[in-house]
Amino acid sequence: TLDLYLLGDQNEISRLTRLENDSNLNISIKKPIPFNLIIKKLNSYDLGIFYIEPTTFNLKHSLPNKFFEFIMARLGVIVSPIVDMAELIDEYNVGLYPEKFDLVELACLLNKLTVDDINKFKIASHKASRMLCFEKEVQELGTIFV
Repeated sequence: TLDLYLLGDQNEISRLTRLENDSNLNISIKKPIPFNLIIKKLNSYDLGIFYIEPTTFNLKHSLPNKFFEFIMARLGVIVSPIVDMAELIDEYNVGLYPEKFDLVELACLLNKLTVDDINKFKIASHKASRMLCFEKEVQELGTIFV
């Protein structure tokens, strides 16, 4: 299934909600999760998917909180090939991204995943969570600002 927790443009959310009623699709629109419950709720899933197009310089080099929420929730991570997210995916082996910005290619990646692939990503996210966390960054900042 594909569960979507959406914020933003109500017209777009309404459009996607209509897809939820299509019996051929396993899409479910969920209510947004309070910030303090995001990690706990996401942990019940297998994969976190974050797809954006690099329409601006900032998006091209984005490293959104959602990426780290997926890691902290110990999920496999599937993202668009945004430079900084792709580098962390490669470094920690926590998931996949398509070679180009193409939703069809992203869907093909998802369809090829096995249970074993997903479990490997989740284990890698657990390991990566020890390095990609606030506590580790505070230690690094302490060495820089001495």
